[in-house]
Amino acid sequence: MNKLITEDAVRQLVKTNSLSKNSEFLVAKGTILTPSARGFLIDHQIKIKNSKEPLENSNSAVQVQKAPIFTQRLYSPKVDFQALNQLSQPVLTLKIALRKQTIVLIEALSLAEDLNGHDQFTTSLIEMINGLLQQDFYEYQSNPELAKLDLTSLKFTITNDELACLISSLQTLVLEIAVALNRLQLVYPVQQLASFNDISMWEEKVQEWIDLLWEEGENNE
Repeated sequence: MNKLITEDAVRQLVKTNSLSKNSEFLVAKGTILTPSARGFLIDHQIKIKNSKEPLENSNSAVQVQKAPIFTQRLYSPKVDFQALNQLSQPVLTLKIALRKQTIVLIEALSLAEDLNGHDQFTTSLIEMINGLLQQDFYEYQSNPELAKLDLTSLKFTITNDELACLISSLQTLVLEIAVALNRLQLVYPVQQLASFNDISMWEEKVQEWIDLLWEEGENNE
């Protein structure tokens, strides 16, 4: 018997954050999607994809597939293997740690099951980090968009070991970046630089957000 998927059913999926903008709605073969349900999905910019698996071979009539959030390139300089001595620069060490931290953060967001509305945040994050990575550290101009990036609005439950390890890695990278900044200030008055201040501000935001996630997890136990 064919399964009928109604507008009320897909509305409930959106309400519980099981479906969000740009995600994919996989419909098993033999399942009927009502016109009103299809219209609701289209209006909410949710892609409808028909599965080739018949209903009896699927775990459920509908499967939700998250849309990728790492859709922009994160800047990385090309390595000149004829001038490897340049890789010892303290600024490069700092930028590598910052890039690594951003990748870990985006991976954590992609695994969070109860997180919604992070697409625009990820886009803004990569643009901000690329500015820090691409521009000369000593000539960098402060980015006013940084103040608008609100990590604390991205709340989710740490539900598995993989996610817990990623959040722990973020904590470690905050420390690595702090150590790299300290090494720089030992040889140059970087405290007056816009790059130093923007990175410090961002790391404080990351640190505060991590604390909130752990506290939320402890309260839910």
